[in-house]
Amino acid sequence: THPEPNPFTPKQLSLLEATAIQAASAVEQAALYTWVSNERTMLRAVIGGVQDILLVTDARGRVLLANEAARKSLSLPDDIQNKAVEAVLKEKGLIRFYHSLRDEETIRREVTLEDERVFDCTLVQAPNVGKVLAMHDITTFKKLDSLKSEFVSQVAHDLKAPLAIIHGYASLLSELPILQEEENTYVQPIINNIVRMRNLIDNILDIGRIEMGIEAEFQVLDIVTAVRQTIIDMAALAAEKDISLQTDLGEEPIHVRAAPLRLQQALSNLLGNAINFTPKGGVVTVRLTADAQQAVICVEDTGPGIPPALQVRLFQKFSKLSQRNTRGNEGHGLGLAIVKSVADAHNGRVWLESQEGRGSAFYLSLPRYGRQ
Repeated sequence: THPEPNPFTPKQLSLLEATAIQAASAVEQAALYTWVSNERTMLRAVIGGVQDILLVTDARGRVLLANEAARKSLSLPDDIQNKAVEAVLKEKGLIRFYHSLRDEETIRREVTLEDERVFDCTLVQAPNVGKVLAMHDITTFKKLDSLKSEFVSQVAHDLKAPLAIIHGYASLLSELPILQEEENTYVQPIINNIVRMRNLIDNILDIGRIEMGIEAEFQVLDIVTAVRQTIIDMAALAAEKDISLQTDLGEEPIHVRAAPLRLQQALSNLLGNAINFTPKGGVVTVRLTADAQQAVICVEDTGPGIPPALQVRLFQKFSKLSQRNTRGNEGHGLGLAIVKSVADAHNGRVWLESQEGRGSAFYLSLPRYGRQ
């Protein structure tokens, strides 16, 4: 300040302005440093308190961060900073999963470690950072699911014998000449429901057999021929509902290593669902595409579509759509569960794309034989 107006020279004012800018920048940087420091402290506290495994790597595959759960569960050494993933992780399955992320932003897969622990793993591409690996231990849930499946399979197997006896006697009753026409109407529903129960039991037992392992049934086959045969088998059902079956399979053979019976079962379930849930006069399209690693079958329909809230559990056992979506089609909720079991048994994948009112597209991918 100065008692006289405009006493300062331009040089003095310029120096003052430069000093003020520097002071303001210093204050701003101090505030920013405090904010970043607080954010980092909070982030470390959150990551450290999470029970799931978290591992962060840079773009070159070198470890930047691992939380306490990762160090304990994966037995990581103390000095892992800036070391390659291959030098830190001992599990070959995890290393393969880490390198499987290519063009996708996120992949998710179950990984079984050598000690038989099972983890639900998610790998995310972090822009300008690298990759983030998150692992949730689901070993207990898998064991419970296995025990439940074993129990259900055993009960289903024990029910087959008495149902066969009931079915036999009911069939004899329907053929007795002494029964009046009205009495016969009571017998036929019994037979129909027994057949329905036997189909349910067969599906339950099929899932159990597939989950136990079907590698012994594997053989090299042309998936184009398998898909074409399934379409021929389902043509009568489509014609009955006045549904047009369209195909785009190509002419070149595509070989996969698969269990023929189980693959046919999965394809029949996908195509049968598409026909059942497509209204009269609709279209069902079957496409087959392949790249160097995978063969992908797509079954697309013009049905009512599936709400997003139902899509996440559609491949679970006994999961069925609401009555509004099924439009009178009844099922046990095991068809798509069988498809998923078949896909898992072949190291493949199954997924869907659907919007309400615009139909659905179900995809089944299998590894190509000799192309891995």
